[in-house]
Amino acid sequence: MATPGGVESSKRGALAALGRALLTPSASIGVTVASLGDDPAVVLSHAAEAMYQAKQRGRARYEFYAGVD
Repeated sequence: MATPGGVESSKRGALAALGRALLTPSASIGVTVASLGDDPAVVLSHAAEAMYQAKQRGRARYEFYAGVD
Protein backbone atom coordinates (compact mmCIF):
# COMPACT_ATOMS: atom_id res chain seq x y z
CA MET A 1 0.00 0.00 0.00
CA ALA A 2 1.43 3.38 -1.01
CA THR A 3 1.62 6.09 1.58
CA PRO A 4 0.71 9.70 0.75
CA GLY A 5 4.29 10.77 1.46
CA GLY A 6 5.58 8.10 -0.89
CA VAL A 7 3.34 9.35 -3.69
CA GLU A 8 4.50 12.93 -3.19
CA SER A 9 8.10 11.77 -3.12
CA SER A 10 7.57 9.84 -6.37
CA LYS A 11 5.98 12.87 -8.04
CA ARG A 12 8.88 15.11 -6.98
CA GLY A 13 11.36 12.54 -8.26
CA ALA A 14 9.57 12.24 -11.61
CA LEU A 15 9.37 16.02 -12.02
CA ALA A 16 13.04 16.40 -11.12
CA ALA A 17 14.01 13.75 -13.68
CA LEU A 18 11.82 15.41 -16.28
CA GLY A 19 13.40 18.78 -15.52
CA ARG A 20 16.90 17.37 -15.89
CA ALA A 21 15.98 15.89 -19.24
CA LEU A 22 14.42 19.05 -20.67
CA LEU A 23 16.38 21.95 -19.24
CA THR A 24 19.75 22.83 -20.70
CA PRO A 25 20.95 26.28 -19.64
CA SER A 26 22.96 28.29 -22.12
CA ALA A 27 24.23 31.83 -22.46
CA SER A 28 24.58 34.40 -25.20
CA ILE A 29 27.30 36.93 -24.45
CA GLY A 30 28.04 40.31 -25.99
CA VAL A 31 31.63 41.54 -25.81
CA THR A 32 32.83 45.09 -26.25
CA VAL A 33 36.07 46.89 -25.51
CA ALA A 34 36.06 50.12 -23.51
CA SER A 35 38.68 52.77 -23.00
CA LEU A 36 39.23 54.73 -19.82
CA GLY A 37 36.72 57.56 -19.77
CA ASP A 38 34.13 55.90 -22.06
CA ASP A 39 30.54 56.52 -21.05
CA PRO A 40 29.42 53.38 -19.14
CA ALA A 41 25.91 53.60 -20.64
CA VAL A 42 27.34 53.53 -24.17
CA VAL A 43 29.66 50.62 -23.34
CA LEU A 44 26.74 48.66 -21.87
CA SER A 45 24.62 49.48 -24.92
CA HIS A 46 27.34 48.13 -27.22
CA ALA A 47 27.61 44.93 -25.19
CA ALA A 48 23.81 44.50 -25.29
CA GLU A 49 23.80 44.99 -29.06
CA ALA A 50 26.47 42.31 -29.45
CA MET A 51 24.51 39.98 -27.15
CA TYR A 52 21.36 40.35 -29.26
CA GLN A 53 23.44 39.58 -32.36
CA ALA A 54 24.61 36.39 -30.65
CA LYS A 55 21.02 35.42 -29.88
CA GLN A 56 19.98 36.08 -33.48
CA ARG A 57 22.79 33.91 -34.79
CA GLY A 58 21.76 30.86 -32.85
CA ARG A 59 22.08 31.43 -29.10
CA ALA A 60 24.65 29.80 -26.83
CA ARG A 61 27.45 31.82 -28.41
CA TYR A 62 29.32 35.11 -28.08
CA GLU A 63 29.69 38.08 -30.41
CA PHE A 64 31.97 41.09 -30.36
CA TYR A 65 30.56 44.58 -30.87
CA ALA A 66 31.52 45.61 -34.39
CA GLY A 67 29.62 48.89 -34.80
CA VAL A 68 31.22 52.19 -35.64
CA ASP A 69 30.30 55.30 -33.64
